[in-house]
Amino acid sequence: KVVDDTIVLSASGFAGGLAIGTLAANQFIIGSAATTAAHRVIYNSTTGGLFFDVDGVGATAATQFAILDPALLPTNADFLVIA
Repeated sequence: KVVDDTIVLSASGFAGGLAIGTLAANQFIIGSAATTAAHRVIYNSTTGGLFFDVDGVGATAATQFAILDPALLPTNADFLVIA
């Protein structure tokens, strides 16, 4: 259940301008790809794939780092960034 879980991301491990604390709302998107330069965490609700994109819509491709249940509807508040 999304309300019970928190996904912890390491700012030093993921880089890409993540600030310590709750993931910024503008850095999270539900979809198949980033649509702005700010997007860093992408949840594909069709496949359940969770991706990190170091440069949003830039040239570097997003990397899948986890698979979640496709029925989930996480928000940025479900992600905690630590050092």
